[in-house]
Amino acid sequence: MVIKQKLQEIFFDESGFTGANLLDEKQPFFVYAAVAIDEKEAEQIVMNLKSKYHLQGNELKFSNIRKRSTQKRSQIISDILKEVNGRFSFACFEKKYALCAMFFEYIFEPCLSDNIGLFYCAGFHHYIAYLLYNIFFNKKSTYSMMFDFANIMKVNNKSKLIVDFITKYKQERLTSKSNSIIDILKIFISKNKDKIIEEMKLLSGDSVIDKYTGDLTLTSVFHICSSMCKKFNSIKITYDKSNMLDAHIDILKDISNHEFFIPNYNPLNMEKKARINIDKNIEDKDSKQSYAIQVADMMSGIINDCFKTKDKNMLKLLLKNTIYSCVVIPEIHINSFVEEFEICYWNVLMSLVENSINQKPLVDDEIINKLNLLTQGSRYYTQLSYIYNS
Repeated sequence: MVIKQKLQEIFFDESGFTGANLLDEKQPFFVYAAVAIDEKEAEQIVMNLKSKYHLQGNELKFSNIRKRSTQKRSQIISDILKEVNGRFSFACFEKKYALCAMFFEYIFEPCLSDNIGLFYCAGFHHYIAYLLYNIFFNKKSTYSMMFDFANIMKVNNKSKLIVDFITKYKQERLTSKSNSIIDILKIFISKNKDKIIEEMKLLSGDSVIDKYTGDLTLTSVFHICSSMCKKFNSIKITYDKSNMLDAHIDILKDISNHEFFIPNYNPLNMEKKARINIDKNIEDKDSKQSYAIQVADMMSGIINDCFKTKDKNMLKLLLKNTIYSCVVIPEIHINSFVEEFEICYWNVLMSLVENSINQKPLVDDEIINKLNLLTQGSRYYTQLSYIYNS
């Protein structure tokens, strides 16, 4: 239920930031967390924690709390969760899985743009991301293709690297000796290279934001803002200093001061649009000068640590007490409709490849019919679980 009240200030901070480098083995998760709080209350929370647990330092940071004993750390976490219960939201990404999702966005989506809404509604993007993750990461196979793609996401001028990428993985047809998913990807890329190159050229201008294509911060902000706007009529964004958000500040200001809606392509969510209503006065603050940013730092660190250690009980507690959160990890698809309809999704992929080989229209009536059936089936399937399977 949306609270019709005065503007609510929301404080953001991150944990696990590695920018556009999504293959950092030491930081597998990126978490961006936000807390609906004011500075005065945040100061009281921080001071009480410092006094109760004899915490040292100029600011409260989870990296320092993590060094405490398991029992003491649990007590501190329990105390802070009680204070922000029902007033925080977060976005968590397993970076390698997020990279697989980007592969769909920049390799498949440009080729399917005329019908992309149908593919999203059918969950085809979930299938491709999950398939790629299991091939390149989960089975510990060599992932040179995904490594090369990750390098493209990290640079400003992507045009040359995408041409090199397509040349390296060029394949014109399937043979009886090679019929693997890698070969299928190579053929799809080779046969649809013009649209893929065109898409990358759009990200290869002089704009400073081109180097942030692989960064997950802005995506997280949109998710969190839409989550917070489920509870609050309008919100004010205050974030810990971020070069990435500074580079994108014009985008945030363009959607500010009025209701803005983003499409929701999740077939299991009957809400077709998510509402965002942010104030035009967007600020950044130094965490040393902001108790509320310190509380957000604590939350992002707690959440990141929870996913790293696979603490299911803590994860359930977090999800129970959050306003609403976005979790983008491969485990959400275990025993889900993506696995249940795997053969159907595979048939759609193979039809796309066959149409590419035969130089037919990429999306034909047969594929559209299959996607419509997948959309109907997924809507009646069990709701995606945002916790690891017990």
